[in-house]
Amino acid sequence: MSWKYALEKVRPRAMHIVAVFVCLSLAVSELDASGFDWMTWPSRIISIAYMASLVVLPIFPVPSSVAIAMVALAQMLMPVRVLGYVTIQSLWGLWYALIVLALERSVWASGAIVAAFALLSVAQGERPFRWGIMHVSVMGMLPFFLIALAVGASMHVWRTTAREQARAQAEAAAEHALLEQRNRQQQERLNMLHQLHDSVAGTLTYAVMQCREAQLDCSEEQRIQYERIESTVEDALNVMRSRVIEPTRRLMREDRLENDGKSDISGGADAVRPVRAAVSPVDASVPSDDVDARTILDMLDHVAKRLRHSGYRCETLLRGDSSLLGDHATAIVRQALEEIGNNILKHGVRGYCVIMVTCAERKVTVWSSNIVDGSHCVGDRGGKTHVPQHDGLGLELIRRRVALLGGSLATSCEDGEWTTIVTIPSDA
Repeated sequence: MSWKYALEKVRPRAMHIVAVFVCLSLAVSELDASGFDWMTWPSRIISIAYMASLVVLPIFPVPSSVAIAMVALAQMLMPVRVLGYVTIQSLWGLWYALIVLALERSVWASGAIVAAFALLSVAQGERPFRWGIMHVSVMGMLPFFLIALAVGASMHVWRTTAREQARAQAEAAAEHALLEQRNRQQQERLNMLHQLHDSVAGTLTYAVMQCREAQLDCSEEQRIQYERIESTVEDALNVMRSRVIEPTRRLMREDRLENDGKSDISGGADAVRPVRAAVSPVDASVPSDDVDARTILDMLDHVAKRLRHSGYRCETLLRGDSSLLGDHATAIVRQALEEIGNNILKHGVRGYCVIMVTCAERKVTVWSSNIVDGSHCVGDRGGKTHVPQHDGLGLELIRRRVALLGGSLATSCEDGEWTTIVTIPSDA
């Protein structure tokens, strides 16, 4: 801890009590050495006022310091024939009063007091007082007064700096808490978006395809009923995508850009990193999807069963021990499998497809391959290698979460075969 913070934590009242004890001890010693009976009434009044100001200084530091300065000034201005030759010296109390005034109010005020006493001392010369045991003139105290100014000014600067730094830290902590709250809200929206897009929309898409499948072998009356069901489900799916999923996605993008901009202004990339790490989109404290109770093998079977019911010849394979994966990696693998299954249902051509999960020592890989028609691929100049045209919201959400864990998501399409590869660190 630096001297600035240590000084800020020192209680001023304790410091005042110690100083008052020392000054009162000197005053009592002088009173005992000189004798109260030898004092004139003005000297007694000034001495009592001085000691009373010392007593209340820990409670009212600034008014007491001003009172001590006024007592010392009156002591200097009062003629010797009125004040007498015996009095309690108030210069040591004035020395500490200068520190208090410089610390609590203004260095210039303390400096003006020192200058005034120095000028009066030069004008009056040495006064023939019997000061008791501590005979020191104003000119003799001048170096101590200058030291008091330096001490008070240093303490004032240090305390002001410490308070400003503490205020800046409090503002930074408040900004940090606000960013965490916004990130938690964004996390909730992200989870809702995953659930709507991956589970609800995927299930509705599957229901539409089942209705279309059933229309191929049914009576005319049943076909009309299936068409109505299909139309109703498609309307619900379109409304959910246009009024819920897309607006939520835009809101998340705007919030992310706003948070990034504020974080860059407040503290740069180094200040942003802890906030993002503290509330990352893969926080295990928030349920990642509605299939979190399923193991990876169960999820593979679930996706394969849905694809097979829709006319695909789906093969799945799990290699390695999936129980050794971290919670974040397991959650993202489940979501990746769900999204891959939904994409095959929406964009694939009925036929052969493969989904494989490989759990290695340092990474887990999700690999899928299925057949698509030509409209889902865009060729390059050579006409042989292609990229998927429907690399949409679901895969983008998965890609974003995978990137935060240091993984990657790649898609490609070549000769009508669509391939998706997701790689995640196994200890995530």
